[in-house]
Amino acid sequence: GLALLLKPDGTVAPLWLPALTASSLRQQLVGHDEASAATSYLGAYDEWRQNQRDDSCRDRWFTALDTTTRWLWTVLMGPLVAALAPADRATLIPVGVLGLLPLHAAWVEDVTQPTGRCYGLDRLMLTYAPNARGLIAAQAIATRQIPETLLAIADPQPVKAAALDYAESEVAVAAAVLPMHQVLSHGDATRDRVWALLPDYTVLHCCCHGYVNWAEPLESGLLMAGDKILSLGDVLELRLTGARLA
Repeated sequence: GLALLLKPDGTVAPLWLPALTASSLRQQLVGHDEASAATSYLGAYDEWRQNQRDDSCRDRWFTALDTTTRWLWTVLMGPLVAALAPADRATLIPVGVLGLLPLHAAWVEDVTQPTGRCYGLDRLMLTYAPNARGLIAAQAIATRQIPETLLAIADPQPVKAAALDYAESEVAVAAAVLPMHQVLSHGDATRDRVWALLPDYTVLHCCCHGYVNWAEPLESGLLMAGDKILSLGDVLELRLTGARLA
């Protein structure tokens, strides 16, 4: 593995990650045989996604998540955090299947922490970008757009996926930050209504399920009421230029 560190002064420094190999990454994601596939990161997640009311599936997914994020600290985030010191923030641009993993949640044992763990987010304020060009474009929007209006989506219903127990509490906290806001909850969060309102708000907060379409990426999106998908293609069609934060 190789991380390229782009520093504020414009210089680029390479950070080699010898333990991050294609084979080790594949084993974490999908396992090395049929027996290990069920306990791999993607295998356990897919099983839980299809059986969200099955406690054993949930437990296997949480175990796989815990194992993978601990592994991520050893092979990637630990060396990266050390190399970025004394910086207090960084934007991650993971390439390929690394984009499927919660790099910010990588952890290592730390008895000085209340949880007994130190997470990536304990060391750095981490954000993500799809690529450097997208990051530059977002920074340009941020310089000219004031975050003053909020559209919040809270647990669209009905959907086949499990209800999100704390969605309304989360959205209430987000809405309290900006007095000018609109909250669409449950049956009000329809695909057509949300799509029509998106251009009118500078901050978008969506607490809902998401869906990835591996074969047709533009059909990936957010799950709205009635199991309707607000797709990436739908959002791109709007050509949004005023969204300060999503």
